[in-house]
Amino acid sequence: MAITEEKKVMWHTMTISNVHVVVVCTLSIYVLLTDEAISKDVAWGRSFISQLPLAITLGYIVADSIVMLHKLKFKDARQFLAHHFCTAVPYWFNITFGPLTYFAVFRLLAEFSTPFVNQRYFLDVLGKKSTLGYVINGVLLTIVFFVTRIAVIPPYYREVYYVLANRSTLQLNWLYLLVWVGGSVVLDVLNVWWFRKILRGAIKTIQLHKPVKEENGDTVRNRVKGE
Repeated sequence: MAITEEKKVMWHTMTISNVHVVVVCTLSIYVLLTDEAISKDVAWGRSFISQLPLAITLGYIVADSIVMLHKLKFKDARQFLAHHFCTAVPYWFNITFGPLTYFAVFRLLAEFSTPFVNQRYFLDVLGKKSTLGYVINGVLLTIVFFVTRIAVIPPYYREVYYVLANRSTLQLNWLYLLVWVGGSVVLDVLNVWWFRKILRGAIKTIQLHKPVKEENGDTVRNRVKGE
């Protein structure tokens, strides 16, 4: 099976993406559960270990963006570049100036859905869209994406409101607040837009795999190939 150069690039970048997810999500869970600095002060708490996953992610985003700009057409990469930009800028501010590390680390948990996105691409390239594995991966992607990126929106912004209402936040530069809140809003708009596409795709895939009955009542094979 011939694979185009563009698909090879996407394959390699998504493989690296999976490695990135394993590293930063493991670190993020550890930090959120054990780091006393950010648990005691969600606005100003910081430590070396809490900023480590942010630094790794920032490096990964820069490298991935360079690859996409060099190897892919801009129209194919623009939504991912927008996501990278809205993630990289707040993380750079955090690593440079320090505040709101808790929120930056918390947002990294959204990456739990990324391996399912990547696996869907792998199966597609391999011609496995007609398989049960593709359906299962699509269902898991929809669930995990919703839990890690959509369901957390209300509690996340509730915490944002509490921090903004706190006097200690007044010490934050207005530009940092704009980057933090503005970047979060843009990312969540993208997440809602992506989830809508993922949900529609999952429903369509499940419907194609439903068994159909002929007039004589016998169950025939799933119409996985649109036959």
